[in-house]
Amino acid sequence: MQSAGGDGPVLDAISSGRPVTATDLAADARWGRCTADSRGIRSLHSEGLESEGGPLGALTLS
Repeated sequence: MQSAGGDGPVLDAISSGRPVTATDLAADARWGRCTADSRGIRSLHSEGLESEGGPLGALTLS
């Protein structure tokens, strides 16, 4: 869903290389549609992962 929309906490963690935390997705306006479609997830923390100096993906706890 985030890839198709082009925004979201996981994509932010991957592109910025910094952790992203959202404590209340329903009230968080940073990601628009992604937040509206959170499918019952209230909060999350995402850490970007790197391999050999480049982005690999993200580990997300929700």
